[in-house]
Amino acid sequence: MALEVVRHTIIVPGLGDNTTAVSRPHNQAAERWQAEGGFSTEVFYPNWHTGKLSDKSDALVGRMEAVLAEKNELLLVGTSGGSALALLGRIRFPNARIRMVAIGGRLNTLSPAGYPSLAQVRQLSPALADAVETLAQEGSSSLTSEMRSDVMTLRIEGDERIHPDVSVLDGADNRTFTHSAEGNQHQSGIGAVLRHPTPNPVVVFLNSG
Repeated sequence: MALEVVRHTIIVPGLGDNTTAVSRPHNQAAERWQAEGGFSTEVFYPNWHTGKLSDKSDALVGRMEAVLAEKNELLLVGTSGGSALALLGRIRFPNARIRMVAIGGRLNTLSPAGYPSLAQVRQLSPALADAVETLAQEGSSSLTSEMRSDVMTLRIEGDERIHPDVSVLDGADNRTFTHSAEGNQHQSGIGAVLRHPTPNPVVVFLNSG
């Protein structure tokens, strides 16, 4: 039996959000989490391959504003590069009740050897690279200790695209997610988190505050 819906979650995917491989697990999570967590869930697709960061940020902030006006609180989930955009949205509402989870997130501009650099990301999506750079510039001063304590990051063990140091946020609840799968560990790891059976670690954290 589904729980009564009392809160709302917005999921923000990263690059590849225009592909079925990325959109399917996000849409499935949106359906499952309402039954498990007792909150309605939507997926906000930035369409990273076209347009400017300002357009994507304004659209997300507008959606967040609408939810907060109705419910006074909001839950955010960012995956991969979508985590940077989600955190930028969080900064726009410093006094709101918002809990957030970043899964395999690109949360800073570090470019460790052996991993895709931010310059390479920019070749694929200037808007996403701008989101990461803007977060690096604004995050240190705009994300208070209280805001950071309401964030959980999940680093994907064996992630070949995002170095562990790029997926953490000072002052947040930083954890590592372990899974076993062949092929693209970044993508399969994010999918494994989204599809994780009850109790899903994301749902548990979001419901704990």
